Amino acid sequence: MKRISLIFLLSIISLNLFAQHRKFGYAELGGSSIFTSVNFDMRFTKESNDGLGFRVGAGSSFGAFDIDKIYTAPVGINYIFGKGKNGLIVGANSVFAINGEPKEKKSDDFRSVIFSADVGYRYTPTNNGFSFQATYTPLFKTTEGTMPFWIGVGIGYSWK
Repeated sequence: MKRISLIFLLSIISLNLFAQHRKFGYAELGGSSIFTSVNFDMRFTKESNDGLGFRVGAGSSFGAFDIDKIYTAPVGINYIFGKGKNGLIVGANSVFAINGEPKEKKSDDFRSVIFSADVGYRYTPTNNGFSFQATYTPLFKTTEGTMPFWIGVGIGYSWK
């Protein structure tokens, strides 16, 4: 019972600590996860759309384009330049990737860490609402080598 109470208390405290920080939940096509992903992004600064932040997500290739099903988990840090609704996003990500096909269907069994950079535009309203981002995202150390020409488009909801 003491553990449950402690976990509950820590959860409430952490929610209050991040209550006024800008959050952005979005689906991304392309980008760091290569195909599709669902992501959560949050600023470290209170009451602001800009500044230092982080992103975590989960993605998959869903077996598209006749390749193996690949699961990805992007984790990154980013900085948004610009006050107000419009900003320039610059970031670096590590993407953990594994082959998700059943053993009998796998063409290759791999686990990999892909590195990527983000440079792009983010629209975030000053209040809660629809948000958008478009990024140029070169990928490094993929199974195919470096992919210098890759883009991502994310659409979601932003709130405080």
